[in-house]
Amino acid sequence: MRNRSLCYFITILLLLLLVVVFLILGIWGISQWFGGEISDNQADVFYSESYKRAAEIVKKLNLLPNSTWEARLNPSAIEIENQDRSSFVISNDSLGAELQTKLEELDGIVEGSEFREHYKRHVKILSSVEGIPTEFHASDKWPECTSLTEVLDQGGCGSCWAMAAVSVIGDRMCIASSGLRRPKISAQQLIECCYYCGGCNGTMDPLTPFIYWFESGIVTESCYPYTIATDCGYPCLPETFYPTKGLGKCRKNCVNRRERFIRNYAKYVYKIASLKVLVNQATLYDVYTSLFGKNITSLELVKLDLMTFGPVVLCFNVFESFLHYYQGIYNKNMGIHVYDHCVKIIGWNHDGSHEYLLAVNSWSPKWAFNGTFKIDLEMLHNFRSDFYAGVPI
Repeated sequence: MRNRSLCYFITILLLLLLVVVFLILGIWGISQWFGGEISDNQADVFYSESYKRAAEIVKKLNLLPNSTWEARLNPSAIEIENQDRSSFVISNDSLGAELQTKLEELDGIVEGSEFREHYKRHVKILSSVEGIPTEFHASDKWPECTSLTEVLDQGGCGSCWAMAAVSVIGDRMCIASSGLRRPKISAQQLIECCYYCGGCNGTMDPLTPFIYWFESGIVTESCYPYTIATDCGYPCLPETFYPTKGLGKCRKNCVNRRERFIRNYAKYVYKIASLKVLVNQATLYDVYTSLFGKNITSLELVKLDLMTFGPVVLCFNVFESFLHYYQGIYNKNMGIHVYDHCVKIIGWNHDGSHEYLLAVNSWSPKWAFNGTFKIDLEMLHNFRSDFYAGVPI
C-alpha cells in the first residue's frame, strides 16, 4: 500500500514538473517571438484583438486549398492599419506650388527630346535580344555583382522607394562596369536631400529617385550612411516613422572628411511599364510599341530590360497578408490594403502552374525566410504593378 501511494506521489510530481516545463518553454517561445524579454506592451499585443485577428488571417491563408505559399505570424505586423492617407502616393492637391512646378519640370525631362532619343536606342537594343528564357536569375548572369541578393533594412522610415532605387542603381553600375565598380549607393542622401522625391511617409512618384540620380547624382553609402533606426521591427509599423530616429538635414560632405563627396550619375532613367495601368504616365513600353508595334507584352519588355541591363524596381499594392509571408509563391491577398511598396526584382521562374518574379525586400533578412520573396505574376496583373530603372554613366 505504501509503495502504491509512493508511485502515485511520484507520478503526480512528474506531471506537475512537466506542466512547469511546458509553461517555461511557452513563455520562452513567446519571448523569442517578440525578440527577447516581454514588455507589458508586448504582452498586451499578444492577448489583444489585433493579435487574434492577425492569427486568424494566417490560419485562413495556410488552410487555403492548393496554396502556393506559407504564412507565419509576424509580430511586427500585428497592429498594422491602413495607411492610404499617409504613405507612398501623395495627392497633388496637397503639394505646394514650388513642388508642383518641380514635378511638372521632371515630366518635361522624361518626355523631352534628349530622353526620347535615348529611349529609342534603348528599345532597339531590347528588340534585338533573341528569346526570353522561362527562368532567369541575375546572379547567374552577373555572379561578380554580389550585391544583387543583398537585403537592406529601411527600419523606422517609409523609405522603400529609396532602398529599392539605390539597390538597383548599385547593381546596374556593377553590371555596366563588368564588376569593376561595386558601389553601395546612399539611400539616406535621397531621403534627406531630394525634396521632390518624398520622405519617410513615401514618395510622390517612384521615378523621382532615379531622376535625382540623373540630375544631382548620388554618393556612396560609406560617404553618406543610413543612420535611421532599424530596431523597431520587420517591417516597422508606420507610427514609428515620425518623429524619425536618425534622420537629419541634407549634407554636402562625407561623414569621413577624408573621403571625397563623389556623385554618381545616370545617363537616362525611365518607367519601363505597368502590368495594370492605373496612372497615365510615359513608359518605355510606349516607345517600343510606337516603333515596333505590340508584338510583345509589357511583361516581356520588363524581362528583356532586366536580362539585358540588370535588376528593376517594382512598386505594388501590399495587403495585410503579405506582411505575414514566409516562403513560397505569394499569390493571395487577404486583409486590409495597408500601403503600396517598392522592391527590387532580380529574375523570374515558374513551378509548372504559376509564373513568378524573384524579389528582394527591404525589411531586413529577418522578414520571411531570408528577406526575399516570390510573387505570382497573374496576381500582379490584377493590382498595381509598376516597373522603373535607369542606365548609369
